[in-house]
Amino acid sequence: MKELQDFMNSVGNWEDRVKPDVLAVIEEYTKRGANQFGLFGWCWGGKITTLAASDPDFKGKLGAAALIHPGLVTNDEAPGVQVPMYLMLSKTEPDMVHYMQ
Repeated sequence: MKELQDFMNSVGNWEDRVKPDVLAVIEEYTKRGANQFGLFGWCWGGKITTLAASDPDFKGKLGAAALIHPGLVTNDEAPGVQVPMYLMLSKTEPDMVHYMQ
């Protein structure tokens, strides 16, 4: 478990690794004519999608987000989400009613 946590904290770090990569993909496709994007995240990807949907650097770039069996996503993050978000929860997630506002 320690190795997985170390991996997630380094390679999966939002600010240092993942966010710059996602912004680079958006920039590239913007050059090709795309003007709005959606993100889909499953499990840990749901956390990443929630972070992007809440990040001011993504405002106006994301049109929607979707989470399937979101891992590590909490209701405390709901107020920061800036785009419509589809939630598909499994039986192991808590009630995420805060996202329905």
